[in-house]
Amino acid sequence: MTIFFDIETGPLPVEELQAKFESQWEAPPHPGEFDPASVKYGNTKDKDKRAEKLAECQQAHAAAVAKYAETAEQAKQEDWTKYLEGAALSPITGRVLAIGMLDCPSNRKMLGSVHTLPEDELLGKWWEKAVSQIKAGRLLVGHSIFFFDLPFLIQRSWILGVEVPTVIRKSSRYWADQFVDTRELWQCGDRQCKSSLDHIAQALKVGGKPEDVTGADFARLFWSTDEADRRKAFDYLANDLDMTRAIANRMGII
Repeated sequence: MTIFFDIETGPLPVEELQAKFESQWEAPPHPGEFDPASVKYGNTKDKDKRAEKLAECQQAHAAAVAKYAETAEQAKQEDWTKYLEGAALSPITGRVLAIGMLDCPSNRKMLGSVHTLPEDELLGKWWEKAVSQIKAGRLLVGHSIFFFDLPFLIQRSWILGVEVPTVIRKSSRYWADQFVDTRELWQCGDRQCKSSLDHIAQALKVGGKPEDVTGADFARLFWSTDEADRRKAFDYLANDLDMTRAIANRMGII
């Protein structure tokens, strides 16, 4: 029995992110006092032109000082937007929202999410499943799991105090033999090779991502109060599992 798996992540609650962001954000440097020595005159020797240049620089500096609070606030808002956009991709600012599994050959799909279990319990259940699969000598297959899924699961476990079974890694560098990463196989040693799940699935003509949903939409749909939105999120995850299985089949993994 082979298990295909995939995780979906989302940002931590906004209150937590706001606190983290505020603790580390640094405002742009204040213009400070005007320094006449900072004016660059080039080769100009003419006193009037030099005086004009000095006045221009003084005015520009005064304007920068007067506008500093507005400029700093704008920079802060831009940095906050970028921080939010990337939050789901870091185990420090993101969390596991759902773990999907596809049992082959039975084709039974299993889904765990923080809608029904706290994240630490969800992680604990996942590690139990992974260990039982490894000890049985059965494969655990996913796409980009060596680059994202497994590191994220481990790091979130460390953060939440969830024990990570030692059998998951053979050493500090290598994963248990039962883990198979379709992205790594597709790259054939070329780390620069285009290797997204969607790209490979389309190249092999075994599926593709939905046109109306991306991974960036998952958290919004997942937390929506609209049942149709939540279903769309879980359908997105299920489609990823189906694509991974189809890719693995073409690669001869199963």
